[in-house]
Amino acid sequence: MTYRLAYDRIAITHGDNTMRLSPSLRAGLLIAQKYSLADIGEALAESNFTIITYLVMIGADDPDAALSFVCRMVAEDGYLSLAKISPELQAFVMISLGLSGDEDSQAEPDANLSPITFADALTQLFETGTGWLGWTPAETWAATPAEIVAARTGLFAKL
Repeated sequence: MTYRLAYDRIAITHGDNTMRLSPSLRAGLLIAQKYSLADIGEALAESNFTIITYLVMIGADDPDAALSFVCRMVAEDGYLSLAKISPELQAFVMISLGLSGDEDSQAEPDANLSPITFADALTQLFETGTGWLGWTPAETWAATPAEIVAARTGLFAKL
């Protein structure tokens, strides 16, 4: 599977205001530790205020401003306005979890591999970033899973 490495921050607009979310390993691990993909999909489909607010708060540079942004949306346009931001939130979750590969090149899963949770896989990527690659924890948390995998591939090629 190939991964896109460079992502712009994900912009969510409401009126004249824009909030930006930064996909990252940290956000992915926080999501994976709290919710399943099914939970996220259901929350986005049903405009679940609690889960949507959690997602924007962990993706934004300023969680308090993100909370205010979502509350303002709901106050001005009602809860159904949250459905309008579902595509952006879905993209944020997918990139943060490392699920943003090129669909044309996806390989079949190996039946011999034991199942691993998203939280375990993302923890292993943190270990890769801080251990193998020598990145600081802050650098590793800020990277997307795709960036860590690409850096690891580059290290293997170098060795």
